[in-house]
Amino acid sequence: MLKFTQIINEVKMTSTGSEGQRHAKQYLTNPETATYKTVSKVEHIPAGETVKVHSHYYDDKTNTTYASISHSSDPSKKITVPISKLHKPMERASGHGRREAENVAIADLHKKIQAHNAKKPLMMTDRFGKIHHIVGAEQVSGNPKADIALVNNKGEHVIHISHKKSEISHQGYGAFNSKENESHPVIKDFSNKLSADVDTLKGKSRTYTLNHNDKKHSDIIKRALFGRAHSDSKSSTENVDEIHHGLMNLKRNSDGTHSLTSEKKVDRSNYQKQNFELVAKNAPDRNIPGTKIKGILGLWAKGSRKGRDVKSISEEFILKVVNA
Repeated sequence: MLKFTQIINEVKMTSTGSEGQRHAKQYLTNPETATYKTVSKVEHIPAGETVKVHSHYYDDKTNTTYASISHSSDPSKKITVPISKLHKPMERASGHGRREAENVAIADLHKKIQAHNAKKPLMMTDRFGKIHHIVGAEQVSGNPKADIALVNNKGEHVIHISHKKSEISHQGYGAFNSKENESHPVIKDFSNKLSADVDTLKGKSRTYTLNHNDKKHSDIIKRALFGRAHSDSKSSTENVDEIHHGLMNLKRNSDGTHSLTSEKKVDRSNYQKQNFELVAKNAPDRNIPGTKIKGILGLWAKGSRKGRDVKSISEEFILKVVNA
């Protein structure tokens, strides 16, 4: 199990229902070392302050998960707040939890591949129809789209995988803050509408609905999911074949070859079953491309970014035009 200090930041916790219980179980497992930042002012503690979490519980009557917290200004004074008042811990910035989960997944998959080859050769078909004898799994160096490469018996990287820690912890697929994305027509349209709508994203998010049937939208979707070279005819670190969440397993196919399964698998055969949207959220260290607005722009599964201040910029822009 991953340590508490490896857990994701920025996305506000869900405070009610079964989802709230799952979040509490996942993110409040080690309260003795748990620190958070407050989303808003709670009693004597201002917004944005670091607090210590001492314990948590789920209340059936209110259908809400609560946490007992204290502030360094008065450590002995504990107050109880819904966990929606707290952001997930700041340790996400290091990427340590994601990287450790990736290392565990690679080691686990490599072991499974070796175990299979000890009995009979593991044969896998890439998405271009070529069959390979797979002998191992390796971590991809640097910071490309791919995290893991499957290696054939010639030592070649033949299938590339983008790995996510888990489906619950993962919501965004890729960021578009780099300069190379600024000229893309979809990013330009979003940036123009965003500039007309807000001066700052602090305390809010704006979304932009994407359509698989629109070629420009489709390019953005595939660029975020599979990499900037997604249209190439060869698998590479920027043209990944599959996205997997959590640990991966070998699945035997009817023709005797094997493929990979996981908690959630996304590839060229099923990605269109999920709708996507661009999401702009506040980030003080980056700008939305083509604007002076501080924020991160990325691809999310449609509807996964929730909250009162999350609005569709496409709908807002249409309403402004109609009412003008």
